Amino acid sequence: MSVASSSTKFSSIECLAAALASLEMVAPSMGRQAKERRRRFIDDAILHGIPSTRHEDWKFTSLRPLVERGFDLAAPRATFSLSGQEVLSAIKESLISNALPIVFVDGQLITNLPGASLAEMKFAKEFSQAEKTEDAQWWDRWLPNLDSAKIFWKICLGLSNDGLVISIPKNQSDLRLLHIFHLSSGQYGETAANNRILIDVDEGSSVRVVEEFLPLSTSESPHASWTNVLTQIRLATASHCGYYRVVNAPRAFHTGGVSVHLDQG
Repeated sequence: MSVASSSTKFSSIECLAAALASLEMVAPSMGRQAKERRRRFIDDAILHGIPSTRHEDWKFTSLRPLVERGFDLAAPRATFSLSGQEVLSAIKESLISNALPIVFVDGQLITNLPGASLAEMKFAKEFSQAEKTEDAQWWDRWLPNLDSAKIFWKICLGLSNDGLVISIPKNQSDLRLLHIFHLSSGQYGETAANNRILIDVDEGSSVRVVEEFLPLSTSESPHASWTNVLTQIRLATASHCGYYRVVNAPRAFHTGGVSVHLDQG
């Protein structure tokens, strides 16, 4: 399905096609299979449209405030101005003691945090790296159950501009708690941040994850923010994941969701 639109503002369902085209332009290294996979999700979202309160799953939640706000879904990859140390300073009051921090700012993963750089995390890699290296069978394992109500899951699956893949190897239970922050600065206007987090826990292993959504403490921006994050968790036999999602962001819209696949035990 193809819908012609030049606007990437989330004011109507037609913007999704333009937002995907914009993403493909700023991500030239995205492979053909990744593009086709993303287009299927966006086409499905366009086909079903934005649900209204007449839809059973959205009976008590109107999406009109989000649509009327007109957030930009095609935010370019930011040139981040704060240093890694400044990012750590911004989260120090919220960071759980002895936790390993992982930070997104305006949807961009910060890979060079002092003492917690992504290169040092042997169990984690950027989502873009997975899109370049993993085959179709691997991605089929991460296909969530979708229906017409899951509009924001489909937007995230189609338009995620950054993310993280966490793979806990077999029989490992001594990993520090992972504290994932999604910070909104508002410095790029009212834009949406679409991210995917994949957490794969192998047999006999355990991990604890806190995912927290906050405004950037140094920001005095008058702009509202919108974070749309889909977190998917796969637990192998005899594995465990303690997962908590905390939203503490005034003047913010929060959508997305959590999907969990459980093997036996």
